Amino acid sequence: MERETIFNVSGQIKRRPDRSRGVFFAKRLALRRARWPHRTRGKRRRDGVPARKWKASEVRHEHMQCSKRRYAVFYWFEQIAAWVGEIRPIEQHKTWCEFTLTKINPAIVFSVNARSIIVSVHQGGKCWDLLVDVDCNPQKAPGGWYNTLALPERPVIYRNIDTLWQCEVFNSFHKWMREYFWPSDTAILYGMPDLEGATWAKLASHSTPVGLFEIERFPIRVSYPAWMEEGSLDHAGWEG
Repeated sequence: MERETIFNVSGQIKRRPDRSRGVFFAKRLALRRARWPHRTRGKRRRDGVPARKWKASEVRHEHMQCSKRRYAVFYWFEQIAAWVGEIRPIEQHKTWCEFTLTKINPAIVFSVNARSIIVSVHQGGKCWDLLVDVDCNPQKAPGGWYNTLALPERPVIYRNIDTLWQCEVFNSFHKWMREYFWPSDTAILYGMPDLEGATWAKLASHSTPVGLFEIERFPIRVSYPAWMEEGSLDHAGWEG
């Protein structure tokens, strides 16, 4: 959206972003909600086009939540850096980020946003499959917050969004790491080229026999760490 303005200072050509008000208002228009159709003849004014609302506050709230989730996940991985290595960012935006770990195969990509933690397998420049996608949809309720993605017959009210995210997302991700990621040492890729390029992947042992539609397999870790002790490092970054 931003244009570049070329100007000359001391005989040198430099570029700087165009900060004109036209670009500023164009960005504000991009944040505007879609408007309803114009009111028809005979309708009251309040039945017509509603007042314009802006998404800027929603984006800012999502940005703040994503920053807290990213900090919590990074903090946990830093505690087990001897096993997984250092964090290597791939992309980082206001509302989501992607990264790999130096002791984990770079084909395994971790993604974090305000509501979910995703682990995926990338091969050949594309996402091959999602190994796990733990997410939540927090909604306000009397006395706190609840997750609309949970079973309706078992609603759990949490005192705040942070507690909901820790219990519904982070703890589930931690359990998946313990029960599925650590015991496995190989990622196996499958595909069906004749079926519009359908692909999937799974974690398994290196001794798993070659299966139907298998395309490739590779080790998950550079080195094989000791088993995580029961109950160790099971809290998120904002807790002591």
